[in-house]
Formats: sequence, structure tokens, C-alpha cells
Amino acid sequence: MISDEMKDLFDHISEGVTLVKNGKIVYINKQLTKILGYSLEELMENSIFLFASTKELESLEDISEETEKNSTPLKTLEYWVIGKDGTRKYIRNQYHDIVKEGERVGQIIYTQDITEEKQKETLILASEFKKSRFLDFLSEHVIFHDINLNILWANKAATDSLNLSADKIVGRNCYKLWHDRKSPCDICPVLVAKETGKESSAEVTTPDGRIWFIRGFPVYGDDGILIGMAELTREITERKKAEIELMENEERYRHIFHGVVDAIFIHKIDEDGNFGNFIEVNDLACQWTGYSREELMRKTSRDISRRAPIEIEKNISEELMSSGESSFEMSLISKDNKLIPVEMHSTLFHLRGEKAVLSIARDITERKKAEEELQDNEEKFRQIFHKTNDAIFLTKLEEDENTSQFIDVNDVACEWLGYTREELLKLSSTDITAQMSISQHLGILRNILRKETHSYDSVVLTKDGKERLAEMESHVFYLKGEKVILTFARDITDRTEAEEELQESEDKFRQIFHNAQDAIFINKIENGTKLGDFIEINNTACQWVGYSRGELLGLTSYEEEDRTIEHFFSFNLGEEVLSSGKQTFETVITSRTKKQIPVEVRSHLFDLAGEQVILSIASDITDRKKAEEIIKESEEKYRTLIETSSNAIILLNLEGKLQFVNKLSATMFGYRPQKICLV
Repeated sequence: MISDEMKDLFDHISEGVTLVKNGKIVYINKQLTKILGYSLEELMENSIFLFASTKELESLEDISEETEKNSTPLKTLEYWVIGKDGTRKYIRNQYHDIVKEGERVGQIIYTQDITEEKQKETLILASEFKKSRFLDFLSEHVIFHDINLNILWANKAATDSLNLSADKIVGRNCYKLWHDRKSPCDICPVLVAKETGKESSAEVTTPDGRIWFIRGFPVYGDDGILIGMAELTREITERKKAEIELMENEERYRHIFHGVVDAIFIHKIDEDGNFGNFIEVNDLACQWTGYSREELMRKTSRDISRRAPIEIEKNISEELMSSGESSFEMSLISKDNKLIPVEMHSTLFHLRGEKAVLSIARDITERKKAEEELQDNEEKFRQIFHKTNDAIFLTKLEEDENTSQFIDVNDVACEWLGYTREELLKLSSTDITAQMSISQHLGILRNILRKETHSYDSVVLTKDGKERLAEMESHVFYLKGEKVILTFARDITDRTEAEEELQESEDKFRQIFHNAQDAIFINKIENGTKLGDFIEINNTACQWVGYSRGELLGLTSYEEEDRTIEHFFSFNLGEEVLSSGKQTFETVITSRTKKQIPVEVRSHLFDLAGEQVILSIASDITDRKKAEEIIKESEEKYRTLIETSSNAIILLNLEGKLQFVNKLSATMFGYRPQKICLV
């Protein structure tokens, strides 16, 4: 893959550019179509060799076979090609290997139309470098050396590059003038041409940092004796910078692509919305599914997912084609038939002129387990809440600390009083209490608020007007930030005891953010233990900390006295990340507005452009932290209610085995709670 910025850069240079990976052409710039006269599609399907003239095609194929046989990389190749309009052009291809971990994984091929140059060279060599004003119009440096590497003549481009006149450089050496050396360069192509009698070329960097492509030619007299060497030099600094930037960006995006905590699939899609084979996947996609990258390249999304009803698949496809994106839940099927529940977000985009789909899958196995556990717990507490022998009322306190209508009641309360649940939720505690004055009611309420736990007796009125004596126990606590009163009412008219455990299901347990995006930071490493300057940061990270990308780049992520950006994200690199190259931990990000964002960070160590950097992927775990706190409060609340109950509470499973007893039950039977549960 190649970024849009790199495509734009390559489209504005004067040379044709071809990017080859795994033996296939993956990118061609616009200039190559202008040079050869063929369309982008025609060039993507054929090797440039196929456009060579008939006389040279066989020779080129022999060169290619010889190169592969001897495992010698091809550097430069010149030959005649036939343009689409029949015009003959002489081109030069320069081949640059893309190497990863010591292995060649691709090539960048730069193509120049040197038809005019070839004609100029022929003229130069034929006239034995007579001083022609024509050479002064060339942008390339043209220099004629004697056999001792003394300059005999140079064109205007060469002299202008030194800000010297021609007579000031004649008789001097190029390695002294341009390279500030006392002897020829180690890879001097002019010297090689002299020694071998053949054309030679090399890329050379001068002390000022500029990069030059230099070609040397032996020049012979009419008698066949070497009379000197010709040098043609062209500056390629910008082209090399573009090439280096391309490689650095590709390496950076490759680490991000393979370092994220989600599986990524890229696959084709036709105009009817039918998915084709995968054309790229990241390492995590292979790890989850158990397939190698090569195996996945031969499959479609249907091959690795549980089939959904046709109507659902059709809706997903239509949404993707109409709006450009779609989010849904599905299950992946691994090679060993293991189901992996995922949350999938798919985006439609264009790749090399064709429609493709980028699908990002997030493993929601743990979330699904948590949801099932919450549902089980909620169901368990709901059963306890409704099956206990005591009537339970939950009442909200108003700002003036008077009770309002009930906000929840259990089934026993409804059966006991003869009301439906809907009817009771329209009433308050005073509506079901018999013969109680306002002063008595306020006195009981004051005791409840003062003690937070208060027991008292009261006479309760049923719907049909009957009075029943009840033993009441009220507790004050906070539910979602609001003060409420939980009241247990036991009918003591017949002095029956409760035999089932009391519990209240949690109301509106927690919210889960399904589509939260991760914040990604790439930092330098300072002193081997601290995060250094930001060298890349994504939009989500900027939104979280409240700074623009421009403010963050070049600033360290830890606080120093001379920094203007306040401390917001800091951790020391531990032995784990320095030895294994990765580390997972939790921390807190502080935004510009002092907002605290708890996150889980997965850090990966890697080399970027010869420098060790760290990729940190931060997932917002605010909801998880809140959920943990809510669960803890909920468990503590219900445990307190059960343990402080004046009744012996026993929980049995369907097989009649004890699952739980409170302290009062253990005391009644003379056991510790743990020992009773073993009976």
C-alpha cells in the first residue's frame, strides 16, 4: 500500500515510477503513462519489457534470465521501446530493491525518456568533446577528463554548480572540487570506466548532502587508444528523499497496521455489492483465524464467518454501497472451527481504481461473557428480589427530604397489598400506611435519614382496606447519585419468616460504548526509559488530550519545566517492553481541560528509520472502570442487605444444595457460613 501523499509526490516528478511487490505491479505514476503513451490499466497488466522494440526484446529476456540465474540485482537497463502511437523512444530503467529483514520484497523502478539524451551522447562522443555551445544548454553536468582524471572541459551546468568559470576548473580534479577529497571516490564511475573500458554508473553524495547519479564513459581516439573519460552527472536528491520517505512511511504504517488490537481485512467488492477475495490482512487476522496470510488471500469473508440470514447480508451490503460504511456484529470461524464474536466496522474506498472494503473486527468475546454474566446476575437478583418472603419498597427522596412515589416494588409487595405493580408505582409510603399522622411519618423519616438504618413497626393498608401489622426495616443509600430509601416489610400478622434470599436487581446496570476508537501515539525513546518526542499521533488522541496535532508533534509526553504543554500522559518503560518489545498496562490520560481518561495501553517497540521508537495504543477503559465500581457497589449493597437482615436467608440450587447462607443462618445452625455451604 502507498499513501496518497506519496502518490501525489511521485505524480509530480519528471520520471516514471513503478512499484513492484511480490512480483506484481502495485503502483504506476502518471509520468510513466506520458512517457510510453499507454493507459494506466495497460501498464498495470504488462511488463515494460513487452513494449520494447522487436530487435531488443529477445536480448532483454536473456538479460533478465541471466540476472535471476546469477542472483545479481539489476541496477540500470537502457533500451528502445515502441510507444502506443508507434514512436520509438530510448528509455533508462533504474532498479532499487526494497529490502525487509534482509530479504528483497519489492522494487522501485524509475524510468526516464532519454531519447534526446542518447542523441546528445552520440553527438558528444562522435565529436570527441569539441566545445559545443549546445552542451551548455543541458541541465546535466558534462565533463571531459584526461586519463589522469584532470578536467579538460566542462559545460555551463557543471561550472555553475561551483559558481566558477570554466577556466577556473580546467586542470583540476572533480573529487577535489565537488567532494573535497584528496583522492578519487571509492565508487567513482569515471575511474571504473577507465579501468574496465565500459560504461559505469553510481550514486554519490557530496559533502553538502546532495545526491548525484554519475555515469562514466571511456572515450577512444581514431586509433582505438583511450584518450579520456566523459562524465554525465544529474542531481537526484529530491527523488532519493521521496524514495526514503516512501520507505519510512510504509514501515510506519506497516507497524500500525499490524500493531493495532483489531483484526483488519481488505477485500474486493463488485458493483452489485458481492464480496470478493481478501487482498490484504494484518497479523492479528491471521492469528485469530489460524490461517496463514497466503491461505487467507484465497478466501472471502463468507469462508471465515458464520453465515447470517440472506436478508441481513443483503442489508449490510446495501448500507455499505449506499453510505460507504456499515457496523454490525458477527462471528468469525477459525481454522479449527472456533467461533470468535466480533464487532465489525466496514468502510468502502477505492484502491487502484477499483472498489474495495476495509473491515476492522474487534474481539468482543470478553464483553459477551460479561454481558451474559450480568444478565445471569441480574436474573439471580431479580429472582431473589421477587421471591423473598418480605415485601420490598424502593422510594426516592425529594430535595426537601420528603418521600415521593415508589420507584420499584417486588412481587410480594403487590400480592400482599393486592395492587398491580403499575398501581403501586403511582402511590407513596403514606398512601399504604394506616392511621398515621403527618408528625409520626416525619419522625420516622427523620430517624431513617439520621441513622441510615432504622427498624419500626407500622400498620399497612391493603387495596381492599384491610389492616396488616408489618415489621419495617429501612435503609438509606445512593442509587446513581440520588438518595433513596429501601424498605423491607414483613407481615407479622401471622409471624411468618422469610425463607428465600432478598436481593434487588440493579436498575439500568451500565452503558457500554461499542464503537470507541483507540488513541495511537508514536514516540521517540529518551535515556532508554522514558517516552520522548511525539513523531506521530492520531486524531482520537488529539481529541482526548485537547491539543492539535501541530502542538503535540515535537513535544515530549512527560512534563518538564521548559515545556508549555502540561503533563497528560507518562510512564516509564519497564523491563518487559525493553526485553520482549511489547507491554500492556493501565494508566490515566489527562486532557487540556484536566479531564481524566483511564486507558489500557498496549506498547510495541520497533525501529523506525534506524531509530528505536515505541508505538502506544490506548483504549479508553472509562466505562470498564465505571462498571467495576458499580458492580462493587452493587455487590456491597446487596451483601449488606442480606447480612444485616433480621431473617435467616438460605439460597438453594435446583438440586437442593446450599449456595449461600447469611450470618444469622449460620448462627442458628451453629456453623460458620463456609462450613454450611459444604454440607
